[in-house]
Amino acid sequence: MALLVIGNSPATLLPFIVGTLEDGFNLNKQATGSVVSTELIVMSLSAIFFGLILTNHSFPNL
Repeated sequence: MALLVIGNSPATLLPFIVGTLEDGFNLNKQATGSVVSTELIVMSLSAIFFGLILTNHSFPNL
């Protein structure tokens, strides 16, 4: 259950993160989009990486 909450937290918090980036750092919409896109790409790659590690650790003979 905790993994589901952790996995869904970026999607829930993303609108607030975008607003904070625009207002707090005085970024334009293009710069904010680049930052958020980079963040989403890194999150997806880390999910794939840690998923592979957990799968190989749980099922070492596969």
